[in-house]
Amino acid sequence: MPPPYLGLDLGGSGTRAALVGEDGRLLARGVGPTGLTGGGAAGRRHLARALNATLAAIAQLVGDQSCSVFAGARGLSVPGRRESLMLELSTRFPNADVHESNDAVIALWGALAGREGVAVLSGSGSIALARSDDGREGRAGGWGYLLGDEGSGYWLGREALAAYLRALERREAAGALAELVASEINTRSVPETIAWLYAGDQQVVRVAALAPLVTQAAARGDLVAVSTMRRTGQALADLAAAAARQVWPAVLPEGLLVACCGGVWSAGDTLAAPFASALAERLPGARCTLAALSPVGGALLLAMGADQHPIAPGVLDNLREARL
Repeated sequence: MPPPYLGLDLGGSGTRAALVGEDGRLLARGVGPTGLTGGGAAGRRHLARALNATLAAIAQLVGDQSCSVFAGARGLSVPGRRESLMLELSTRFPNADVHESNDAVIALWGALAGREGVAVLSGSGSIALARSDDGREGRAGGWGYLLGDEGSGYWLGREALAAYLRALERREAAGALAELVASEINTRSVPETIAWLYAGDQQVVRVAALAPLVTQAAARGDLVAVSTMRRTGQALADLAAAAARQVWPAVLPEGLLVACCGGVWSAGDTLAAPFASALAERLPGARCTLAALSPVGGALLLAMGADQHPIAPGVLDNLREARL
């Protein structure tokens, strides 16, 4: 039996994995909690627990046979995280060929299924990646919440909180967005709201969780929310254009594909419409598309060597059928 392929997506919201054969047919999958919580010994323990949960069934199938593993993980610049990940995977799969990258890379490969184009990722953070058929790459954003992440879930949640605080201070009228935030975080004053924000840890996660409120308020016609969604679309189009122009500075490919990935895009037309409008101005002729595969699917393509040679159409069909 040919060695299997294992794809891993270690994101901020959880850990996901899939094992497939050389034909792309699903053999096993796993889901677990996020393992990317801080650094040091505590961070290594979190990572080990997440991988124990995610890979329990998969590790039994693989055993000590050879396999190809590709993992995409957020925050590999955190000291020791890359080394901890490689050690954990090499220990679980001692005869595996293990590779890793930033999680945005596997999202790019999954979104475009190996084709050239641009992937605009907007989850708790935001980044755009572009790749040509001959391997040239571009990147825009991904600076993190302190410096950037425009158009991300965190950015939207922060805008929602700021709108609520302005309403509490009577700097602007309280609309649907302020009402939704008040109900969600259960505060009624500026000091209470600030205390909610800075209490405990995981501020980025808690703020990003408020992002859907902006979409809901925009659907009700809240002017602040509508404006925020318009600026979100424009910010993400700016990232897409910047990444694309790094790869194709003179002439864009005809019908350039731009794939939209990540949880923020669940906002639907409230975001898609202003994004498409802004994209048409910045990248004329570009075509928006849904992601062909998930980030786990992208990790599987890279485990199969898609960056070195084309993947057979039948394999891609099997990956899609398995909803990878």
